[in-house]
Amino acid sequence: MKFLLIAFNLFLFISCSTSQYSTQNKKAIKLFEQGKNAPAATIDVVARTPNYREGLRLMNEALEKDPNFWEAHMYAGEFSEIMGDYESAIQHYKKGLAISPQMNTTGSSYFYLANLQQAVGDYTGAIKNIEIFQTFRSANPELLQNSYGIRANCDFAIEAMKNPSNFNPINIGPGINTANPEYFPTITVDGKTILFTRRIKDGRVPGPIKEQEDFFVSQLSDNLIWQTAIPMPDNVNTVNNEGAPTIGADGRSLVFVACPDATGTNYGERREGKGSCDLFYTKKLGAFWSNPINLPGNVNTSHWETQPSLSSDGKTMYFIRGLRGKNQTENSDIYVTRKDDNGNWGVAERLPNHINTPVQEESVLIHPDGKTLYFASRGHVGMGGSDLFVSRMDEAGNWSNPENLGYPINTKFDENSLMVSPDGEIAFFASDREGGFGDLDIYYFIMPEHLRPTRTLYFEGIVFDADTRKPLPGIFQLVDLKTGKEVIFSEADKLTGE
Repeated sequence: MKFLLIAFNLFLFISCSTSQYSTQNKKAIKLFEQGKNAPAATIDVVARTPNYREGLRLMNEALEKDPNFWEAHMYAGEFSEIMGDYESAIQHYKKGLAISPQMNTTGSSYFYLANLQQAVGDYTGAIKNIEIFQTFRSANPELLQNSYGIRANCDFAIEAMKNPSNFNPINIGPGINTANPEYFPTITVDGKTILFTRRIKDGRVPGPIKEQEDFFVSQLSDNLIWQTAIPMPDNVNTVNNEGAPTIGADGRSLVFVACPDATGTNYGERREGKGSCDLFYTKKLGAFWSNPINLPGNVNTSHWETQPSLSSDGKTMYFIRGLRGKNQTENSDIYVTRKDDNGNWGVAERLPNHINTPVQEESVLIHPDGKTLYFASRGHVGMGGSDLFVSRMDEAGNWSNPENLGYPINTKFDENSLMVSPDGEIAFFASDREGGFGDLDIYYFIMPEHLRPTRTLYFEGIVFDADTRKPLPGIFQLVDLKTGKEVIFSEADKLTGE
C-alpha cells in the first residue's frame, strides 16, 4: 500500500437512527443497513477476508435507489479503499462531500480523500483537501498530525517531478527473469555472481497455496550476459520460504532469512529458530555449501529479523528488525551488528532517529565502500509510501540525513529492494512494470552520479604452497598505514585457496 492507511470507523459520524439519515427512501435505508453489517456477517470466499465485496454491492444498490444517499457514499468509499480500488473510493468520497459537506463535522472525510489522492499521484488535489481538513477546529488530533506529513510529501513530489533524473530501467534478461516473481538480488564484489529470491510453485507445500521461495544463482558470462540461473542446493533451499539473501563480497558466505511454517516452530530440516523470522548462515567450502545454522551470537530474537546486508569485510551487518507492539501496532527499523573474533555476532544496535522513523524502514543495503547506506522508508518525506533513500557515513562514524533518490526512481508506487554494484554505476531493483517476463522481474539502471557511493575496487588471488603448488588456507589483512587500523580481513577457501 503506497500510503499510510489509518483505519477509521464511519459509525463515529453516521447516525444509526433512520430518522437522521440523509435519505427518506426506505428501500435504500434497508440495503444500507444490510451492507453496513455484511463484512462482519460473512466471509469473502475469494479473498478469505470480511466480506467487503458484498457490503460494497449493497451500498451501490442503495445508491441506485437514492444517488444522494450521503452515508452510503461514505461507506462505499471505505469499502472500496479497503479492497484496493482507490479510484472508486475517491469518487465516492467526492460525491458524498459534494452532496452534504456539512455532515462531515470533523473534516475526516477530507483527510481520507487527500490520503487516497496522494496514493494515486493526484498531489494537487491532495493538497487542496488537506488544507480544507486543517481548517476544522474539531479535527482528530492524530489525523491532524498526519496531515502535515501528507502535505510535505505532496509538496516534495510536485517539485521532484519538475526535476526528474535520467532513468531508463532495463530488464536484466531471461537468464534470471521468468514468469515467476524474482526479487531481492545480491551480488558479489566482482560483479560476476548474482543471487536472488524466486517464488516457485511446489506441490509439497501444505495448504491451498502451493508456492514457496527459493534462492537461485546466475553467473555473468564473458559477453556480459547473465546465464540461466540455477537453484541453490537442497540443504539451503527447503520446502519452507528462504528469502532476502546477502552474499559475502567473496561469494563464499551467505546470510538469509528463514521463517517458520504455520506451526510457528518448524524452520526446515536441521534448522532451529528463536521465534518469528530469523537470520541463518551458510558458508561455501570448495563447491559445496554447509548446512545453514541459526546466525551465531545475539542477533536473533523473538521478534522478526530480516533483510540482512553484509559489509565487504564480512564483519559488520545491517538488517531490519520488526517489532510488534501493543494494540497490534507494527514497526520495523534498521539495526547494525558486528562480528567478534570468535565468529559470533554482537547485540544489535538500532540506528539513530534521523535514519529510523516511527513507521517502517526496510530493504537496507550497505555498499561495499562501507559508508554508503541505501534503504526504503515510509517515514521520511518523499513521493508517499515507501521511497528509496541514501545516507553517508562521515569520518567520525556519523550518518548524514537521508537523501531521497528522487523522481522517477521513486514514484507513487512502492519502491524497495535496491542493490548497487560495487563500482556504484549500476543499480538493480525488482519491479512488475509492463514489458517484463511476468510478475516481478529484476531490472538495472545507470545510477545518477550524485547518488553513487565511493567507487570500490577489489582484487582476487590464490594462496598456495610454493613448492607443491597445492592450495592452502590463509588469512589476508589490509591495513591503513596512516592509522594502523585493519581495513579488510579475508580468509582463503581452505579447499581451493581462493
